[in-house]
Amino acid sequence: MKRVCIAAVAAALVSLSDSARSAPAPHDVRQAVFNIDAPTLGAALLQFGQQSGLQVVCPAEVIAGRRATKISGALSPKMVLDQLLKGSGLKYVFVNERTVSITVATPLHQNSR
Repeated sequence: MKRVCIAAVAAALVSLSDSARSAPAPHDVRQAVFNIDAPTLGAALLQFGQQSGLQVVCPAEVIAGRRATKISGALSPKMVLDQLLKGSGLKYVFVNERTVSITVATPLHQNSR
């Protein structure tokens, strides 16, 4: 009987662990009202960080001289980042639940000569 209880507890823990891993991250589902109206990408990312509560890290030279589009509405942080970086050649990666890193996207195909 004792072995059956231990096995049942172990199975429950494995099940909980699997559901925790498959649960969406907060930045995937949590929506907030955003009002980003900065003309430059650097200023827009600063507004994004203030409004989302996330820390945004990126080298200054990566975003220098890049323009931003206005974004407003109830959106998830990922949706806002997708819109801000669309067509910029940049990508974002969530380093952890509170930090996002902006980097240059690697080209899909590089010409070899």
